[in-house]
Amino acid sequence: EVLRPVKYESVRDYEKGETRTFAGLARAEIESKLSFKVTGTIEQLPIKVGDVVQEGDLIAQIDQIDYQLQVQEAQAALLDSEAKMRNAVADYSRIRELYETRSVSRQELDAARASAESGKANVEAAQKKLELTKSQLSYTTLLAPLAGGISQVDVEVNENVAIGQTIAFLHSGNLLEVEVPMPEVYISGVTRGDEVVVTFDANPGKHYAAVVHKVGVASTVTTTFPVTVKLHDPAPGIRPGMAAEVSFNFLLPEERQGVVIPSSAVSGEGAQRFVFVLHPEENGEGTVEKREVVVGRITNKGIQILKGLSGDDLIVTAGIPFLQDGEKVRIAQ
Repeated sequence: EVLRPVKYESVRDYEKGETRTFAGLARAEIESKLSFKVTGTIEQLPIKVGDVVQEGDLIAQIDQIDYQLQVQEAQAALLDSEAKMRNAVADYSRIRELYETRSVSRQELDAARASAESGKANVEAAQKKLELTKSQLSYTTLLAPLAGGISQVDVEVNENVAIGQTIAFLHSGNLLEVEVPMPEVYISGVTRGDEVVVTFDANPGKHYAAVVHKVGVASTVTTTFPVTVKLHDPAPGIRPGMAAEVSFNFLLPEERQGVVIPSSAVSGEGAQRFVFVLHPEENGEGTVEKREVVVGRITNKGIQILKGLSGDDLIVTAGIPFLQDGEKVRIAQ
């Protein structure tokens, strides 16, 4: 008996998905907007764009004269309060002795006690005022909170600045991030921890592996959601502000399952779809099993099979039209 020859392939896991690329901008892992906690006129500004600073380096200095005067006034007020408190405490001690010999009234004793307690309270208030003015004086010096690079300077010497006004941008950290605006139709398919691929216009042909670091929960005015990805490794030559593209692979829930096989392996009768599963034998022969399957998406790699096949099945890909369930076949080399 001449056996019908067939060819076969192993099924492959279905991991097609849909790849979409979005434009974004590179930025430092840590971006700090440096500003003063007090108002004043810039007296010193030793930094410029591109400078590398270390933690504690001077960024800017506000004119300190007014704040130094406030400290001196607070110190004088504290000394005055302490002197008045000492007199009040001494008076209270003296009147208390006189009260014990019934030389003064209870009303005079209570008044002396109140004066002494008031004196102590005034000293505490003066001490806090001095601490506050010293803090205000210290705030006139702006130091780098950590090491990094100056990417932007927004003020000049002799310029009057307000509380919280940005003086400079400090970029730090070894790993770059890229923020991309994600359309609302795709945002549900992005999860923190997803692996992505990043390319930069400044370094064409080079691909950088990255991971989704942050996923925005609120859309912007353009109905997109901010998504931030972080590179796994440093990218020499790439600087914050450079253009980038991030490729995401979107897999719908139904696409995270099943296997993919060549389209030639699938045959149909009406609404039903079948494949022939090969069960090989050692002598180069085997038998085929006709099995019903549920198909999914059609891709350039083949047809997704949602149900009916597993990862260790062998699928007949050639010689199918005349096969019968249970037929013995010869495996073509």
